[in-house]
Amino acid sequence: GHLEQATHIPHTEIGDRIGEVTTQKDAKIIVYCRVGGRAGLAKSTLEGLGYTNVENGGGYDDVVQRFQQQ
Repeated sequence: GHLEQATHIPHTEIGDRIGEVTTQKDAKIIVYCRVGGRAGLAKSTLEGLGYTNVENGGGYDDVVQRFQQQ
């Protein structure tokens, strides 16, 4: 699943496609996947490209619970 406000980009494509979402290097970006492992890879890729405000939200269930509480 995915959050309604999320943009689905596979971790293998994040470096090439992040510009579809933002080019602002300080934009808040929360990455997540099924359990958090691929999100960690995506976070590392984005940080390597100079993005400074990237958070690994963990797994899908984690982010759903987090955003339902807000």
